[in-house]
Amino acid sequence: MEQPIPINNPTDPAEVGKECLRRIATITDPAAAILTTHLFTEHWINQILIKFCPHFDLTDRSKIDFSYSQKLHIAYSIGKLPEKLFQNLKKLNKLRNDIAHQLDFDLTKMDLAYHSDEPEPGLAMTDFKPSYESTSGHNYVLNVTKWIFAATYMGLHSHCVKELGFTKDAVSTGR
Repeated sequence: MEQPIPINNPTDPAEVGKECLRRIATITDPAAAILTTHLFTEHWINQILIKFCPHFDLTDRSKIDFSYSQKLHIAYSIGKLPEKLFQNLKKLNKLRNDIAHQLDFDLTKMDLAYHSDEPEPGLAMTDFKPSYESTSGHNYVLNVTKWIFAATYMGLHSHCVKELGFTKDAVSTGR
Protein backbone atom coordinates (compact mmCIF):
# COMPACT_ATOMS: atom_id res chain seq x y z
CA MET A 1 0.00 0.00 0.00
CA GLU A 2 1.16 3.48 -0.78
CA GLN A 3 0.64 6.62 1.27
CA PRO A 4 -2.69 8.32 0.53
CA ILE A 5 -2.45 11.42 -1.63
CA PRO A 6 -4.36 14.38 -0.20
CA ILE A 7 -7.49 15.22 -2.16
CA ASN A 8 -7.23 18.95 -2.91
CA ASN A 9 -10.84 19.29 -4.05
CA PRO A 10 -13.07 16.74 -2.29
CA THR A 11 -16.02 18.14 -4.25
CA ASP A 12 -14.53 16.99 -7.58
CA PRO A 13 -15.85 13.53 -8.50
CA ALA A 14 -12.95 12.99 -10.91
CA GLU A 15 -10.32 13.75 -8.26
CA VAL A 16 -12.05 11.71 -5.55
CA GLY A 17 -12.60 8.79 -7.93
CA LYS A 18 -9.00 8.87 -9.19
CA GLU A 19 -7.60 8.77 -5.66
CA CYS A 20 -10.01 6.04 -4.61
CA LEU A 21 -9.02 3.89 -7.60
CA ARG A 22 -5.33 4.53 -6.93
CA ARG A 23 -5.69 3.42 -3.32
CA ILE A 24 -7.75 0.33 -4.17
CA ALA A 25 -5.23 -0.68 -6.86
CA THR A 26 -2.34 -0.59 -4.36
CA ILE A 27 -4.05 -2.46 -1.52
CA THR A 28 -2.90 -6.00 -0.86
CA ASP A 29 -5.02 -6.71 2.24
CA PRO A 30 -8.69 -7.61 1.68
CA ALA A 31 -9.79 -6.03 4.98
CA ALA A 32 -8.06 -2.79 3.96
CA ALA A 33 -9.86 -2.92 0.60
CA ILE A 34 -13.22 -3.18 2.38
CA LEU A 35 -12.35 -0.37 4.82
CA THR A 36 -11.20 1.89 1.96
CA THR A 37 -14.33 1.13 -0.06
CA HIS A 38 -16.47 1.91 2.99
CA LEU A 39 -14.61 5.19 3.60
CA PHE A 40 -15.10 6.41 0.03
CA THR A 41 -18.76 5.36 -0.10
CA GLU A 42 -19.34 7.32 3.09
CA HIS A 43 -17.82 10.34 1.38
CA TRP A 44 -20.53 10.16 -1.33
CA ILE A 45 -23.32 9.46 1.15
CA ASN A 46 -22.20 12.59 3.03
CA GLN A 47 -22.20 14.58 -0.20
CA ILE A 48 -25.77 13.45 -0.92
CA LEU A 49 -26.89 14.60 2.52
CA ILE A 50 -25.10 17.94 2.21
CA LYS A 51 -26.59 18.62 -1.23
CA PHE A 52 -30.15 17.44 -0.60
CA CYS A 53 -30.56 18.37 3.09
CA PRO A 54 -29.04 21.87 2.95
CA HIS A 55 -30.66 23.38 6.04
CA PHE A 56 -28.88 21.17 8.56
CA ASP A 57 -25.51 19.47 8.07
CA LEU A 58 -26.22 15.84 8.92
CA THR A 59 -22.54 15.03 8.42
CA ASP A 60 -21.11 17.42 11.02
CA ARG A 61 -20.17 15.20 13.94
CA SER A 62 -19.86 18.20 16.25
CA LYS A 63 -23.62 18.77 15.84
CA ILE A 64 -24.98 15.27 15.34
CA ASP A 65 -23.23 11.92 15.19
CA PHE A 66 -25.07 9.76 12.69
CA SER A 67 -23.55 6.41 11.86
CA TYR A 68 -22.91 5.26 8.30
CA SER A 69 -26.04 3.14 8.51
CA GLN A 70 -28.20 6.04 9.68
CA LYS A 71 -26.88 8.36 6.96
CA LEU A 72 -27.39 5.63 4.36
CA HIS A 73 -31.01 5.16 5.45
CA ILE A 74 -31.64 8.90 5.29
CA ALA A 75 -30.19 9.16 1.77
CA TYR A 76 -32.39 6.27 0.69
CA SER A 77 -35.49 7.59 2.45
CA ILE A 78 -35.27 10.96 0.69
CA GLY A 79 -35.22 9.13 -2.64
CA LYS A 80 -31.59 9.70 -3.60
CA LEU A 81 -30.49 6.06 -3.80
CA PRO A 82 -32.02 3.28 -5.88
CA GLU A 83 -33.07 0.12 -4.01
CA LYS A 84 -30.35 -2.19 -5.36
CA LEU A 85 -27.56 0.27 -4.61
CA PHE A 86 -28.99 0.86 -1.13
CA GLN A 87 -29.01 -2.92 -0.51
CA ASN A 88 -25.40 -3.21 -1.73
CA LEU A 89 -24.27 -0.40 0.57
CA LYS A 90 -26.07 -1.98 3.55
CA LYS A 91 -24.28 -5.24 2.78
CA LEU A 92 -20.93 -3.42 2.53
CA ASN A 93 -21.55 -1.77 5.91
CA LYS A 94 -22.36 -5.13 7.50
CA LEU A 95 -19.19 -6.64 6.04
CA ARG A 96 -17.10 -3.71 7.31
CA ASN A 97 -18.65 -4.12 10.78
CA ASP A 98 -18.04 -7.88 10.74
CA ILE A 99 -14.37 -7.35 9.85
CA ALA A 100 -13.95 -4.57 12.42
CA HIS A 101 -15.68 -6.32 15.33
CA GLN A 102 -14.93 -10.04 14.95
CA LEU A 103 -11.38 -11.12 15.69
CA ASP A 104 -11.86 -14.33 13.76
CA PHE A 105 -13.99 -13.12 10.85
CA ASP A 106 -13.43 -15.46 7.92
CA LEU A 107 -13.51 -13.62 4.60
CA THR A 108 -14.26 -16.88 2.81
CA LYS A 109 -17.69 -16.76 4.49
CA MET A 110 -18.66 -13.24 3.41
CA ASP A 111 -22.12 -12.73 1.94
CA LEU A 112 -21.78 -12.12 -1.79
CA ALA A 113 -25.43 -11.62 -2.69
CA TYR A 114 -24.73 -8.16 -4.12
CA HIS A 115 -26.70 -6.74 -7.01
CA SER A 116 -24.22 -6.33 -9.85
CA ASP A 117 -23.51 -6.93 -13.46
CA GLU A 118 -21.87 -10.27 -14.00
CA PRO A 119 -18.08 -9.77 -13.99
CA GLU A 120 -17.76 -12.46 -16.65
CA PRO A 121 -20.48 -14.14 -18.73
CA GLY A 122 -22.11 -16.83 -16.60
CA LEU A 123 -20.36 -15.73 -13.41
CA ALA A 124 -22.41 -13.86 -10.82
CA MET A 125 -20.87 -12.65 -7.55
CA THR A 126 -22.85 -15.34 -5.75
CA ASP A 127 -20.86 -17.89 -7.81
CA PHE A 128 -17.57 -16.77 -6.27
CA LYS A 129 -15.99 -19.13 -3.76
CA PRO A 130 -13.66 -16.86 -1.77
CA SER A 131 -10.30 -18.42 -1.03
CA TYR A 132 -7.13 -17.29 0.72
CA GLU A 133 -5.08 -19.00 -2.01
CA SER A 134 -3.57 -16.27 -4.18
CA THR A 135 -3.61 -18.69 -7.12
CA SER A 136 -7.40 -19.07 -7.03
CA GLY A 137 -8.01 -16.38 -9.66
CA HIS A 138 -11.24 -14.44 -9.29
CA ASN A 139 -11.99 -16.41 -6.10
CA TYR A 140 -8.95 -14.98 -4.29
CA VAL A 141 -10.40 -12.92 -1.39
CA LEU A 142 -8.59 -9.76 -2.51
CA ASN A 143 -10.10 -10.09 -5.98
CA VAL A 144 -13.55 -10.73 -4.47
CA THR A 145 -13.27 -7.55 -2.40
CA LYS A 146 -12.53 -5.64 -5.59
CA TRP A 147 -15.79 -6.93 -7.10
CA ILE A 148 -17.52 -5.68 -3.95
CA PHE A 149 -15.80 -2.33 -4.56
CA ALA A 150 -17.25 -2.28 -8.09
CA ALA A 151 -20.77 -3.12 -6.86
CA THR A 152 -20.70 -0.47 -4.14
CA TYR A 153 -18.30 2.42 -4.62
CA MET A 154 -18.29 2.42 -8.41
CA GLY A 155 -22.07 2.13 -8.46
CA LEU A 156 -22.49 4.96 -5.97
CA HIS A 157 -19.92 7.23 -7.63
CA SER A 158 -21.56 6.72 -11.02
CA HIS A 159 -25.03 7.31 -9.57
CA CYS A 160 -23.93 10.56 -7.91
CA VAL A 161 -22.43 11.89 -11.14
CA LYS A 162 -24.92 10.61 -13.71
CA GLU A 163 -28.21 10.67 -11.79
CA LEU A 164 -27.72 13.26 -9.07
CA GLY A 165 -25.70 15.73 -11.14
CA PHE A 166 -22.61 15.98 -8.97
CA THR A 167 -19.75 17.96 -10.46
CA LYS A 168 -16.67 19.44 -8.86
CA ASP A 169 -18.58 22.67 -8.25
CA ALA A 170 -21.93 21.17 -7.23
CA VAL A 171 -21.14 19.62 -3.86
CA SER A 172 -19.71 20.76 -0.55
CA THR A 173 -16.64 19.43 1.20
CA GLY A 174 -18.56 18.03 4.18
CA ARG A 175 -16.62 16.71 7.14
